Amino acid sequence: IDSRWVFDTKIDNTSQMLLLWKARLVARGDQMVYLRDFFETYAGVCRIATFRIFLALCAMWSLTLTGADVSTAYLHAPLRDCTVWMRPPEGFPGLGFMPDGSPALLHLRMALYGLRQSAREWAITLREWLLGWQHNETTTFRRLDADSYVFVWQTSAGRLVLLLWVDDIFMGHSCSAMRSAFMAAFMARFRVKDLGPLTQGLGMDISQDLERRTVSFSQERYIRDAARRFHVHVDNAWADIPVPVALAKAC
Repeated sequence: IDSRWVFDTKIDNTSQMLLLWKARLVARGDQMVYLRDFFETYAGVCRIATFRIFLALCAMWSLTLTGADVSTAYLHAPLRDCTVWMRPPEGFPGLGFMPDGSPALLHLRMALYGLRQSAREWAITLREWLLGWQHNETTTFRRLDADSYVFVWQTSAGRLVLLLWVDDIFMGHSCSAMRSAFMAAFMARFRVKDLGPLTQGLGMDISQDLERRTVSFSQERYIRDAARRFHVHVDNAWADIPVPVALAKAC
C-alpha cells in the first residue's frame, strides 16, 4: 500500500495561539484488502452515558478529576494479525529501490496511523497492559462488565477509576499516592502527557469544585464551532436561517 504525509497545526484552546506545526506519516488504509492486510477492525470506547455517570460519581464520591494523553498512541501497538507492506514515503528517494533494482518496500511492524486495524491493535495493547499491571506484586485494575473501557483499582487506601477514549485517559481518584504510582508505571511504558486537573474532555469544558462536591461541563465551544461551520452566527436573526417552506410556519 502507499503512504502520504498529513500536515496540521495545533492551537491552544484557551488563547487560540499557535502551539506547533504537525506532520504525520499515515498509511493508505483505503488500499488495504480484507483478509490480506487486515481482519478485525472494531475498537470501542467508553459510552457517552458512561462518561456522564463517571462525572456524577466523581462529584458524589469527591474523586479528583484528572486527565492524561498518550502521544502517537497507535505507534505503541504491534501488528498481530497480518503482514502489511508499504511503499517508502515521499521525500526519501534513497529508499525507492533495492540494490538489485527491485522496488523497495517497508515491512510495518507497528500500527501506523491510517491502517484499518490500528485502533483495535492499540485498544488491545492498552487493555492488556492495564489488566496485567501489578503494584507491589498485587493485581490492580479490574474491568467493569457494564462498560469494558472502564477500569477500577480499589484498595483500603482509596480508589482510582479510569476511562479510555482512544488515546485520552480520564481518571478520578481519592488517593494521590495511587495515581502517582499508576502514572509512573504508565509513563514508563508509553509516551504519556500528564494533563493534571481535567478541564476538557470529549469536546466539553469541565470544571470541578471539590468543596461543593460538584462537577459541571459546558458544550458552548462545540456549539460555537458547529454554528461557525454551518454559517449560523450568534448575531443572526431567526429569519436569516433558511428552512424548508413546509417548516417555516412551525419555526
